[in-house]
Amino acid sequence: MLEADALAAAVRSAEDELRSEGAAIAEERSEMEDRARRLEAEMERSVPARQVLVAELAATAVALYDQVARSRRGIAVAEARDGHCTVCHVRLRPQVFNDVRRNDAIVQCDSCQRILYYVTGAAASGAPTP
Repeated sequence: MLEADALAAAVRSAEDELRSEGAAIAEERSEMEDRARRLEAEMERSVPARQVLVAELAATAVALYDQVARSRRGIAVAEARDGHCTVCHVRLRPQVFNDVRRNDAIVQCDSCQRILYYVTGAAASGAPTP
């Protein structure tokens, strides 16, 4: 009899915990759906601005970006910092790193093929890191 009462109390406690977890999950799901709607709206607003920028770029640069983005799950660019690609963490050859720093041409990482960019020291101190 005492064991049955203890089990019944444990069941009630577990049911209460399940209800509270369900409510927390529902709230989190609602927040995530709201965030998804906001991000989709922001993306729709960004499309015309992107089209204007793409029109100003060379067709080969746009084609290269699109190719890399398709093959790398949408992440086509990576920062070159301290001689490394910050996405694949592979050390860049010194000449490649110097080419990225010089910013004369589009340079790709030898390992992951992402397009590399370099942030100068003054700009890097105020910019958030990815």
